[in-house]
Amino acid sequence: MKTVTARKIRARYPGKCPKCGQYINEGDWIDWESGMKAVHWECPSRKPAPDTPQTDDFHAGLFPLYRGYRNKPRSTVGEVFRVGRNGGKYAGKIVTVVDENKQFIPEDGMSLGLQFDRGWSVTLYCREATEDEAQTVLDDERTQSTKQTKKEEEAAARRRKDKDAQEKAEELTRGLVDAGELFDMAGLLDSTKTETILEWKEVMFTSYLDRIYFQSGGMGYMKRSYGHDDFRKRLFGPREDIEKAWQATITRTKLTPQEARTWLKKYSGCSGAQMYYFASQLPSEDSVRTFLQDGLLEKYQP
Repeated sequence: MKTVTARKIRARYPGKCPKCGQYINEGDWIDWESGMKAVHWECPSRKPAPDTPQTDDFHAGLFPLYRGYRNKPRSTVGEVFRVGRNGGKYAGKIVTVVDENKQFIPEDGMSLGLQFDRGWSVTLYCREATEDEAQTVLDDERTQSTKQTKKEEEAAARRRKDKDAQEKAEELTRGLVDAGELFDMAGLLDSTKTETILEWKEVMFTSYLDRIYFQSGGMGYMKRSYGHDDFRKRLFGPREDIEKAWQATITRTKLTPQEARTWLKKYSGCSGAQMYYFASQLPSEDSVRTFLQDGLLEKYQP
């Protein structure tokens, strides 16, 4: 018997009936009393298990598909789609959603087949799509397939182009001395005679190779390190020009052979080590003074 203070109202929030243990869905009739847990106005009979869905005249001939959502999903009635590989015996079929049933699971959802402890269990009642309905899905799939094929072809073309660039860079710099990554040597070059040989943009593992001319007239290259986020460049050129450039840098920085050997003990694998190897092999500091006396520093000083 209902109490005097109880009221029959529509549930505004989902919950669980403490009387029958079944879930209260938004909009169900409930017996509500202030300060008490809401219960069904009339507890429904137990629903069959998901693998034996209840059928009625409206759902006759339809088959159920089950989905789970963390948040309340929008309605999908009328939508046409291809069932994914997790659709069991219906996987791969193009179906139309005729009806749906949503139920909020406030707790222990994973034991009921949801991927979340709390969420929405949705049953879609579907039929196989007609030829006209399926055509839209097939057209979309063809469009997506064409786009994907184009992306793969463009990516393959970029890889081939970049591979050719790397091979060309290796060929052009073969036989030249690698001066390492010395940015402060840029002033030793004649910037008015720089010619771009290869230049790729926004490509994974990009390679830039620029032809440069030393002030002596010798020709060399600036080659970017391989890597999509690596913008360092290495200088390649004739041995005579590279050694003059090294010597100019050594003189300007007052680097002694002993200091170069000390540096190499710690950083022999670092960029720019080529100049330090060169400096470590100089016979003495007299070579620096000789370099100054020859007037070469003024010519090569950045």
